Amino acid sequence: DRPGDIKKITQWIKPDISVVTKMSSVPVHLEYFSSVDEVIKEKSYLAKATKDNGVLILNSDDDKVSTMANLTDARKMTYGFIADAEVKASNDSVLYDESSGFPVGVNFKINYGGNSVPVSILGALGKQHIYPALSAIAVGLSQGINIVSSAQRLLKHTPPLGRMNIISGIKNSVIIDDTYNSSTVALY
Repeated sequence: DRPGDIKKITQWIKPDISVVTKMSSVPVHLEYFSSVDEVIKEKSYLAKATKDNGVLILNSDDDKVSTMANLTDARKMTYGFIADAEVKASNDSVLYDESSGFPVGVNFKINYGGNSVPVSILGALGKQHIYPALSAIAVGLSQGINIVSSAQRLLKHTPPLGRMNIISGIKNSVIIDDTYNSSTVALY
């Protein structure tokens, strides 16, 4: 939230597993930082603090996140859509209900260690729901959890409200609810 928060915490807590997800060009906490680079520097303390015998999990699709790999001696795992991601998503598509033709979620494949496992996330649309699934599966894999088991568990996942959620509307319509953190002006 503010400069020094992560640095202070990581002086007395050393994570076994750290996940760095994304550094957007306009970070959400920029209001308390002097620049985007300062936000990146603050978040890098999490990578630096990861125990040497721990695991640092990084979004390989984000160049700013990828640069954090050299900040620790911890084992690294990467996830994303690009070719060199260790836990890679591919073949993402909208999942449709066969009888109604309405969208019900997203499908994709997780590719890891020569295996490819189909995954579905129900109730929401968009790649922004695939990235957290990838990072969660990477965490599971780092702890010896079977990729098939992880993929099956994601079927029970309920996406957060207001983030591209699929809602049945009236008169045979579908509403895509993307109202989380929406500006008042956008709602008028």
